[in-house]
Amino acid sequence: MNIRYLMTRYKLFRLGYLRNVSHWLIKKGLWLIHILITYLLPYLIYPEINQYRLLMDIIDEKNRYIEHLQSNDNRVEIKKHVSAYNKYLFLFRIKFLLQIILFPIAAISFIIRKIWRFFVLKVHHLDYSDESLEAGTIPGHDSRAGEIHYTLKPVNKGARIPSGLVYLRYRIASSKSDNPLLYIDQGSGFTEDYSIPLPASCGVVKEYLIELPSYTRSLKLSIGCLDGVIELSDIVLLETNLLVAAYKHAKQNNLKLVRALYEIFIREFPWTRRPYRYNQNYTTWIRNFDALQNQDVRSIQNHIAALTESISITIILCCFEGKPELLKRSIHSIQQQYYNNWILLLVSEENLAIETLSLISESDRKDSRIRVISSLAPVQPRRIIKTITDDSDCIAYLEQGDVLPSHALYMIAIHFLSHQDTEILYADHDYLDDAGTRLNPYFKPDWNYDLFLSCNYLEGILAFKPGLVIDVFDEGNKSEILHPALFIYKMITRVSEDAIYHLPFILCHKAMVDSSSPEVPESFINAMADAIANHLKNSTPNASARIEDPKNRIFRISRVLDSKQHPVSLVIPTRNHYTLLSNCIRGILERTDYSNIELIIIDNDSDDSITLEYLDLIQADPRVSVVKYPGTFNYSAINNFAVSHCSHEYIALINNDIAVISETWLSEMMGHIIRKEVGIVGAKLLYGNDTIQHAGVIIGLGGVAGHAFRYFPRNSPGVNNRLLMTQQLSCVTGACLLTKKSIFTMVNGLDDTNLKIAFNDVDYCLKVRDLGYKIIWTPYAELYHLESASRSYDLNEENIERWQSEYNYMKTKWQDKLKNDPAYNPNLTIAGEDFTLANKPRVSKPWVHYE
Repeated sequence: MNIRYLMTRYKLFRLGYLRNVSHWLIKKGLWLIHILITYLLPYLIYPEINQYRLLMDIIDEKNRYIEHLQSNDNRVEIKKHVSAYNKYLFLFRIKFLLQIILFPIAAISFIIRKIWRFFVLKVHHLDYSDESLEAGTIPGHDSRAGEIHYTLKPVNKGARIPSGLVYLRYRIASSKSDNPLLYIDQGSGFTEDYSIPLPASCGVVKEYLIELPSYTRSLKLSIGCLDGVIELSDIVLLETNLLVAAYKHAKQNNLKLVRALYEIFIREFPWTRRPYRYNQNYTTWIRNFDALQNQDVRSIQNHIAALTESISITIILCCFEGKPELLKRSIHSIQQQYYNNWILLLVSEENLAIETLSLISESDRKDSRIRVISSLAPVQPRRIIKTITDDSDCIAYLEQGDVLPSHALYMIAIHFLSHQDTEILYADHDYLDDAGTRLNPYFKPDWNYDLFLSCNYLEGILAFKPGLVIDVFDEGNKSEILHPALFIYKMITRVSEDAIYHLPFILCHKAMVDSSSPEVPESFINAMADAIANHLKNSTPNASARIEDPKNRIFRISRVLDSKQHPVSLVIPTRNHYTLLSNCIRGILERTDYSNIELIIIDNDSDDSITLEYLDLIQADPRVSVVKYPGTFNYSAINNFAVSHCSHEYIALINNDIAVISETWLSEMMGHIIRKEVGIVGAKLLYGNDTIQHAGVIIGLGGVAGHAFRYFPRNSPGVNNRLLMTQQLSCVTGACLLTKKSIFTMVNGLDDTNLKIAFNDVDYCLKVRDLGYKIIWTPYAELYHLESASRSYDLNEENIERWQSEYNYMKTKWQDKLKNDPAYNPNLTIAGEDFTLANKPRVSKPWVHYE
């Protein structure tokens, strides 16, 4: 059985069940097993496993090539490659034998180092140099635009950078800076896969626990988007161990030692995550799951041959001024398609270079399937489209530089044949650098209207029905032919959301934009803003679009509303905890700009005199009422009881440990909930240390559900900027949830029988989504959340059994829904909350039955 598979199953087991500390770590006696699997196997087994797998790949490749040479009777080349192959195999066997001999020594050395670390903790002072400055210049300068990189090295020459758990202490003073990233080099250079996000310093000394892999050669600190003077100082690595780190963590956060030990043990922070240990990099993922093998190619060809009908695909490739080689590789990739029922239409921009025009003319002459149309031609764009759609069943759009994998058109054709209700089809994409290396995959969610308005994520290959194209073009509008990003906003208003499909496969490789490439013209960004505004004018008259991030083409959609017309009831359950409660209520009443509110506090047997006195005093405010709910704590029952006392249609469920950050938080959420198609709105919640606690809930993580991007820094953009954009999600947390009373009543509220404490918010969201309502998460409503501070942790036997029962109930009730979250992607992991690659994609390839 595959070791990686076993490790993945173990991680799922750990994520799903080891949340209950005393039950599983102490009573089930898994502590030593966990140490063995977590620490020893990756260090001692993974290198051999990886090398063995790489050897098998090389052997297969060599054998295929030798078979090819034999078929061509090329004896000289056969002898040359067989000799090189035998030499490589001999050297590998020698190396593998040496590793087996040295294995006991390495194991003993590893154990000694770990034991030594419990008694001797060193302090490593780091020196730093700005790579953008001349040697000898002291940091404390006017920073350049973009990112600035500091190389970190030990002050003592010859000293090694420590590995394992260490505290990184640093201070960054700047008039403006983004959160820093720490890059790790283990000998193969710096990459995003080997990076750790860190919180901003804001001019004070910060200290965070991180984990560095063995044999770290160098470190680089990258600070982005600087504007002004930057000073970097006090950079120190302090060695630590599990016990010392747990004691310090418990003291700083007022936790029980066993809980702190558990959190440190499973690395529950982004700066202690271990992408270099568990997460495969994209190159490995491509080799394992995306690259077509000979059998795949034969199966695809068999499937195409077995088709009883086919469709004609017209590809519109927009040609712009730029590198002609980009256009050449786009055309070449289309000509290499296994599915050959296509026509390529080259739409050329005015004033193209002679070299580009020659390439277009040559392509037209050599391949009869390639046609050329100039945007300067005296033919109306509508008539152009009409002529090419008469003989087409499907139209696909590409941009210059886009490269299609050889099975892309096959995948599109098969989908349109099997899903004839499809009007619009899009797929995942990644990027190609100048060397042809694939980078930065964009694994997209299924159709997500609000995310699309925030940023057009339908880049890459985009396919649609011909009739849809004819309907949306304005007479004489040349720009819309060249830029599908402009007319797509018209297109989506003409189709049902059920007719927009997503293929979770990489079917387009876009050209990487380097620093020398021109930025997106401001006129194009403004044209996109106008297109969104025109779309909103027809669909949502009270909404407007604002450019939030021109570089990433992110827009913020705002909706104007009158609070007098939309009163809202806020529900806060509590028991004691005067400090938390008073801070929460003060933020709502004094630091929230939405004034038309009713605040209902549900008192669940508070017996603290200060809290009781405060509850009596606060009722003097006409907006506040206190309702008693005696008895055992049941979160679902308390909120159901509270909603029955609400006077208004709009209801907000608020935890008593919520603290207001932005005064516009409620206005932002109300702007979405008033939409008739929206049933629930969630907010961006932060821990007290400015890391993310809640940015939406992804179903399926850890078996049931998990929080997206938990423990990421507050200002982190997230993967593909998901943390910066309003979007639809499957679920949001009940700690700050805005909904409608009519919907709440329709689904019988929260399940107070089967889900008294955990997962009731997830269950409620799934019930609302089943009714057809949308669930919105917005990053523009920010609040602090000291998670479950008033309830502490479930460590007694009764609570453990209750949690297990609720977990099993969710797994049984929603087993079909938990298999795939439409706001997520089956190529991403369900063993973590950071949107990294899955150990194995949860997709089915259409050609597997034609082997």
